[in-house]
Amino acid sequence: MSERVDLPTLPYMELSPDVAMAPTLLHSLSGANEARRALFAFQPQCVAIEVPRAVRAAFLQGLEELPRVGMIAFKEPKGRSPLVLAMDPCDARIEAARLALENGIRVELVDTLDAGRGETYRSHPDPLALERIGAAAFAEQWMKAMPDVAETTRQKIMAGRIARLAGETRTLVVADVQHTAAFRRLLADRKKAANLPDIDAERELVRLLPMGERLLPLLLGEMPYLTYLYENFRQQASGDEQFEVLPALSEILNKASAQYRDEFDEEVNLTEWRALYQFGRNLSLVRGRLVPGIYELVIASKGCVDDDFGAIALEIAASYPPNQEDQERDPSEDPSRHRSLDLYVDVGEGLDRAEPAYPRPELHTVEFNFKRRRHSQRDRLQWQQDFASQYFFGLGICSWPPEDERIENFFDFLRKRALQSISEDHTTVEEFTSSMLDGLDFRETMRNWHRGRLYVRRERVPPGNVGPVVLVWKDCLLTEQLWRTTLYAENQNESDISVYCAPLGKEMVGPMIARTEYHGILSVFPARGIPDVWTVQELYQWRTSARLLLASAILLCEEKYVAWVAPTPPDRDLVEYARQYNVGIIYLPLASFSRKTLKRLRQVHILGNRQARTWAADYISD
Repeated sequence: MSERVDLPTLPYMELSPDVAMAPTLLHSLSGANEARRALFAFQPQCVAIEVPRAVRAAFLQGLEELPRVGMIAFKEPKGRSPLVLAMDPCDARIEAARLALENGIRVELVDTLDAGRGETYRSHPDPLALERIGAAAFAEQWMKAMPDVAETTRQKIMAGRIARLAGETRTLVVADVQHTAAFRRLLADRKKAANLPDIDAERELVRLLPMGERLLPLLLGEMPYLTYLYENFRQQASGDEQFEVLPALSEILNKASAQYRDEFDEEVNLTEWRALYQFGRNLSLVRGRLVPGIYELVIASKGCVDDDFGAIALEIAASYPPNQEDQERDPSEDPSRHRSLDLYVDVGEGLDRAEPAYPRPELHTVEFNFKRRRHSQRDRLQWQQDFASQYFFGLGICSWPPEDERIENFFDFLRKRALQSISEDHTTVEEFTSSMLDGLDFRETMRNWHRGRLYVRRERVPPGNVGPVVLVWKDCLLTEQLWRTTLYAENQNESDISVYCAPLGKEMVGPMIARTEYHGILSVFPARGIPDVWTVQELYQWRTSARLLLASAILLCEEKYVAWVAPTPPDRDLVEYARQYNVGIIYLPLASFSRKTLKRLRQVHILGNRQARTWAADYISD
């Protein structure tokens, strides 16, 4: 066992007397954490930010509107395409500016109007390395790995502005790590740097625009909900306290798990959690990351749990609650209405295609292909009304045959499994004499191997067969508002079943197609037109739906045994009740069966009429 040792790290590097730089990676939580540390460690009187000076008014307004995230769109009149700067709370520049203003420190913007236009994005190690070794050490390693190139005009202008600020006050520069070498050289002689040219456009078109949730995953550096958690953290943080990314990712998954449990009454088990975390970590490492991004998070959730959990995780990770009301007034939609990665803004000269102000990694569209069918709220409401009228007038609901076949096969398997379990109780082991009987018993033979003896099994088939089967996921009081009914076989391969389910008609997946979940089922095979047990008042003495089904199975049993598949064994009073009718109850724990199989069986689609079977396959995913 070994413990992690936190080495002393420096969040800034000195460039000249009274000037320090916090070299950072833009749009990253680790960069924001290091910017916080640098500001409290260096204690500047002025913070110089790598943001265009021309957008100062919009920038300050955008800071005031946080946590609602906006975007600054700007350009020269009749110039090239607009540039867009997202007011990303996880960007080191935004965090440094906010923290400085909250502590009464002067904030100056030193970049040019063209910002990073035309520059190439340079790949870098995972941002987590930035805060693990400190910004100063990270920048030193960066300069060793990158080729030394001449300073650009933009870097000279920024250095000149920084030098003139440093002549007045103690200054901390918050800028991308790629400027470190240039700033170190240019600011070595501060007087010479102060004489560098200062050029900017005379007039600029600048607007602070709202940003709908559609754009958040495209323009924010971190997944939107992680950004939201960071906002919650900084409202309570004190001093240079750091935001921990990995626990925040766990919080997203826990929120997804809670929603998954509410929607599907399913728990993510320990094995799935372990697989999810391990797969997410390994996938991140393969992709050159130390911390999973939204892609790794969703793929791991989808692959290790199921598509429903993956879709919920994606929905949560891509959400940013403070910006939800901006969705309807999103000005950035593609005029063709075609969903794409393009961004359109209007800064005063009409809608124009824009680009990020600073280089970003190339974006790719990923199709997750969740096996979930979503429709508009209007469609679902209409389907509910049509289904309700059909069901109310009793025009003949029916099931979906592929699901009938699947669950009938499972009932057949349960009958055989139940009979096998009591057969094992009737099996005896004997020493081999003249016959192998029903086969060699390896366990007893190995125990007596030193004695040189063989042991064989004698299986005695118990009298009778298994008749009705009761399969229970969740017991419910008879007073609860559920859908209880008895459905009858349509052919010789089906059984008569009595079921209780979640209320019918609330969840619609297509016209005349409702989806619900079994809570419990009684299967009687072969079918013989059993009475509707839910209308027999004498059975209501058993108080709960599952107990009523078991009591009904005992009364309807024409064989020796009833199979009871449930989370807990049958109650003693029901065991005694079965003994009165000379019926045995075979208990099979629900946990002994595959969770995924049980989940697949539990979901059921009810059709409003037989005609709906002709189009049901288009709406029901297998």
